[in-house]
Amino acid sequence: MARLLVESDLGPLFEDPDAVIDAMAAIREAMAHHPIPSVGGPTLPLDRGHLRISLGYLPGRGASLRTYPVGAYPASSKPPLYALWDSQGTLLALFADSRLSLWRTAAPAWLAATLLHPGPVEKIALLGSGRQAEGQLYGWARLRPSASTIQVYSPTPAHRQAFAERMSAQLRRTVEPTASAEMAVRDADLIGVCSNSRQPVLEASWLKPGALLVSIADGQLPAEVVRRCAVYASERHAVVGPDASRKPYADLVTEGNWEGIRGDLTELVQDRAPAPPQDRPVLFEMPGLGVWDTALAWWAYSWAEERGCGITL
Repeated sequence: MARLLVESDLGPLFEDPDAVIDAMAAIREAMAHHPIPSVGGPTLPLDRGHLRISLGYLPGRGASLRTYPVGAYPASSKPPLYALWDSQGTLLALFADSRLSLWRTAAPAWLAATLLHPGPVEKIALLGSGRQAEGQLYGWARLRPSASTIQVYSPTPAHRQAFAERMSAQLRRTVEPTASAEMAVRDADLIGVCSNSRQPVLEASWLKPGALLVSIADGQLPAEVVRRCAVYASERHAVVGPDASRKPYADLVTEGNWEGIRGDLTELVQDRAPAPPQDRPVLFEMPGLGVWDTALAWWAYSWAEERGCGITL
């Protein structure tokens, strides 16, 4: 029978010290199976904005659906709805837990850091002070305890100050707000671009050789950053495929003056991608994949099923 799982049910899972490693392993396992390309979902109109539906499929496990609102609406405190089916189409679980949605984006960024920047990390930088920045930093700080400096920049001083205070308390490590994006990015080893902006938020000259830049959203990187970096992606065709419109890649492909994507996440976990260079920055471009929803929903469901958590429907 299906389970209904809410935040109080899954709290012990996300608070487990091993959860970061386990969630990352679930993403690695999913990508190692070379899943079919992500299936785009429909959108439903709302009075303000729209409701986007993300569909995912993981061979041998099942399928998932995730809903989340997008557009001109007040930020909602309600978690998105997840549904998980097995490979025969039997409903396994319904989830209402905002951390599941957050970690489905954060865990691939954590995995990318282990694959593309395996060396020491002394400084972590975040551009953005919202939920995505919180998710990236949560895992990076735990995976890289050697980092002596963690800095955050976002355009609103009150927001970056609040983020620094909240994450310092949560991680029990000092997180510093900075007065400019350049101050945060200079000399950083791991850089998370998690801004709400749809304009470029950093410059190529700020990046040191060997640094790893993780970019989540469209349009936040200038073309010169992409040209300077060795570029990897969560899924090659989502960035440079025939129907891809992600900026600035579509323009670079048209212009023909860019070396292209060196490898995607499936190729990285299968050891089929070129190793990241040390003489220039590395960029991981990370459009979201529906298979991540399925992988983490299955991970959370398996944990809950073993412990009998939630309400049986």
